[in-house]
Amino acid sequence: MARSKARETKGDEEEPRRVSTLELHGDLAFQRREWQAQRVGQALLALVVALGIVGVFGEGLLGPVRAISPDGVLSVTYDRFARRGARTRLRIDLAAPAEGPHSVRISRGYVEAVEVRQITPAPGEVALTPEGTELVFELEGAGAVELDIWPSRAGRLDCDLVLDDRVRVSLWQWVWF
Repeated sequence: MARSKARETKGDEEEPRRVSTLELHGDLAFQRREWQAQRVGQALLALVVALGIVGVFGEGLLGPVRAISPDGVLSVTYDRFARRGARTRLRIDLAAPAEGPHSVRISRGYVEAVEVRQITPAPGEVALTPEGTELVFELEGAGAVELDIWPSRAGRLDCDLVLDDRVRVSLWQWVWF
């Protein structure tokens, strides 16, 4: 008695078809799930590219931010998004302060989360206080201070900068792995 080659099908599975000497079985339900997974993957890739273009992973449209004190005397320009172990810069602008030494205090938590590799111009004095690190500069009139930093911790970093114990600017950065 000859065996029947008929096969029971379930769901969207197709009957086998012959191609040359191969018998091919199709599983349409599996194929639809695979197509859906591919579309989700393509959408995620497009999202990552779009986020990169606008600056979420570094330089871009959303990258550089400027925080200004209420009286406009102190402003800080920095990258909102940075990468751990990669250089980023804080530019501190002092708008026409009185002549003489000026201190800029950077909050302790921020200084502990980054490595400061260069300060331009070099401070005349550096002091560690319970609130943070205090940098003293001899500036004549308005001036700018640039800090080259390398974040050593990922996540949200909060920073308070205080000029001469009276003017405060608060900022935050997101550091990627």
